[in-house]
Amino acid sequence: LEMAKQSDATLVFETGALPLLPRAREFGAAGFVTGGGEANRRFASPSVGCEGVLAPELEAVLYDPQTSGGLLIAVPAAEAQPLVERLHARGVDAAAVVGEVVASGAEKILLRA
Repeated sequence: LEMAKQSDATLVFETGALPLLPRAREFGAAGFVTGGGEANRRFASPSVGCEGVLAPELEAVLYDPQTSGGLLIAVPAAEAQPLVERLHARGVDAAAVVGEVVASGAEKILLRA
């Protein structure tokens, strides 16, 4: 959210492409939520939109501060996949292209389910 606001852009995330910690969705579905996750939801949700239906357990994981703050970098589209391949070669298995940066819209974060 900070990146989007500072860049006056919208970050579009393809939720199916997001690398998740093992069993994160399972725990979210079981109702394990944190106070920090609920605080993040209250703070960020006015700036977040969703296309499609987002599973509640995935939404819980995405707002959780233990899982929502992974390293995010933005690079030109043509450089994204080569960078992911270099990171994989160096053992960073979770590296993935998870979305794109677009001109600022109504939301600062757009989740595509």
